[in-house]
Amino acid sequence: MLSAVEGRARGLRPTLVGLVVLGAGLAITVGLTAAAARAHRDNEDRLLAERTRQAAAVLEGSVPGVEAPLATSAGLAEVLAPGLLDATLGTQVGPEERFVSASIWPVEGGEPRAVVGAPPALADQDPAAIREFLALARSNDGMSVLDLLDGPEPRLGYAHTVEAERARFVVYAEQALPRRRTEVVQPDSAFTGLDYALHLGDRETAGTLLAASTDDLPLDGRRAEE
Repeated sequence: MLSAVEGRARGLRPTLVGLVVLGAGLAITVGLTAAAARAHRDNEDRLLAERTRQAAAVLEGSVPGVEAPLATSAGLAEVLAPGLLDATLGTQVGPEERFVSASIWPVEGGEPRAVVGAPPALADQDPAAIREFLALARSNDGMSVLDLLDGPEPRLGYAHTVEAERARFVVYAEQALPRRRTEVVQPDSAFTGLDYALHLGDRETAGTLLAASTDDLPLDGRRAEE
């Protein structure tokens, strides 16, 4: 390429060799530029995917803090009495606590045997829906989650039992969510510099949104999911 530029500077007509060298130089430059841009995009995608996995791990790490007190209360309810719910879970129920409501239900449905805090929104559901959810909680190995996001006071419900074959009761608690879930501040460093949206389940809709850092949803541009 330098030869062609120098030839024009002396007022000479570019030779065929000069044009070939110029064309080859441009092709190499374009190829290197494209490769560099592709490598940059791949690196940015890799870093974003890693940050997303880190943020998801932070959220996953919060699950045992919700599940453990329910599992403990479920075990005690079976061997002692449902009426001891206040003693086993009461310190975590209140307007400023983890849960706004806690209750113990017979596995077959009906009315709760004990309630601590606000009335459970589960009680407002159709009796068949209540029985269906309690049966699901009994069959699950671990915690079950109930979608109550569409109610006047958006909540998530959590349920736990002991082993299904000997379970008589389901321990159930509800966590209140802010009406405006795009104003949730996440101080953990895993979220620093990220716009994020957390959804219940695998559908990305306004009805499944739990928390987000922005009103501009759905997120677009370079993004990753976990």
